Amino acid sequence: MSVVEVIHTDEFGGWWAALSEDEQEDVARVVELLRGAGVLLKFPYSSALEGTALALRELRPRQGASPLRVVYAFDPRRDAVLLIGGDKGGDARFYDRIIPRAERIWKEYLDEQAKGLHEEKPMKLRKWSDTLANSKLSPERRARIQAEVEQELLEMNLQELRKAAGVTQADVAAKTGMAQADVSRTESREDHRLSTLRRYVHALGGELEVNAVVNGRRVRLVGV
Repeated sequence: MSVVEVIHTDEFGGWWAALSEDEQEDVARVVELLRGAGVLLKFPYSSALEGTALALRELRPRQGASPLRVVYAFDPRRDAVLLIGGDKGGDARFYDRIIPRAERIWKEYLDEQAKGLHEEKPMKLRKWSDTLANSKLSPERRARIQAEVEQELLEMNLQELRKAAGVTQADVAAKTGMAQADVSRTESREDHRLSTLRRYVHALGGELEVNAVVNGRRVRLVGV
């Protein structure tokens, strides 16, 4: 599932390549969350960078438990651009150093994009999906990352949808006749019955649609 295109600079690519396999797995998981959630990705996975006037954010692998950080931003086309990565562990001046570097890279990126240079120099930037596919991570690790991210995005989507609608779990419970504990479980379980999802979405004032993508063609399923 991809909501936004994620691309990265050579600075990020060099940092990523030097990470251990375990570190790459931690970073890949949160970048894949970014691909799937886009601007909806919030704390503890992402947070705005303080100390800069630019709209820069940082990715926080393992919900901040990892010392690794990735500075990124959304460009005018709404692509997510991974600018640079670093390790803040034991470094009290980490942000004092990485923010000016990220600002310089970001300003250069925006200037080149405005001048149309990205189309002329496609090797300047790389697609994250290609980098992940060619990484040192084993197919098994990549599959595990995808499974975990898909589950996390499902939980995130239900919760974010409810919050965006200004509805509480208690409101959903009252409108569906479910216990509030059941509403909470619906937002966190691994699989869902369509009838339960339909009741949940109706409680938010919406309608549930089921789509299938076959050979690149998206079809809305009816009667399910």
